[in-house]
Amino acid sequence: RVGDIVAGLDVFDPEPIPADSEIKRLPNVFLSPHISTTSSTRQAFFRLMVDELDRFFHGHVTQFDVTSRTLANRRGGPAQ
Repeated sequence: RVGDIVAGLDVFDPEPIPADSEIKRLPNVFLSPHISTTSSTRQAFFRLMVDELDRFFHGHVTQFDVTSRTLANRRGGPAQ
């Protein structure tokens, strides 16, 4: 808690991290959403992201929709 980065975390227990978890408020802890990967999986992820954006901007149905339920889950809150 002195200002140095002392932790970089990619996986949590419990997951998702509860919304009121103290770890979310610590300025020297870096939390990432499962982005620790290999170069090949990173390439596949960005390819998927570009494909999703292309579908969206061309008026097609996307494969992975963002809904209030998925947003609540990412924030550590209850799904509605």
